[in-house]
Amino acid sequence: MSDFRLYAETGLYYGLGITNQALVLLFAMLAVSYSFKDWKKLLLLIAVFSIGSFVSLLLSSFGIVTIKVKLVTFSNSAYSTYYRAL
Repeated sequence: MSDFRLYAETGLYYGLGITNQALVLLFAMLAVSYSFKDWKKLLLLIAVFSIGSFVSLLLSSFGIVTIKVKLVTFSNSAYSTYYRAL
């Protein structure tokens, strides 16, 4: 059980840490687009995103899903080019 707590705390600090700017900006962008009375919808959206992220990491770590490195490199370079253009 202590291993679970260790990994849960590590994930929490990673997700809420200011060094993870992309995730913080994503959640901030989502929060701005919803009104305060829709906080339950926002919480559900963030939970679904987190679960989806967890499942994708789990599938890739067990080798069930593999993605070619060239595809990831291409998508990262396209994203960074678009981000710099803004």
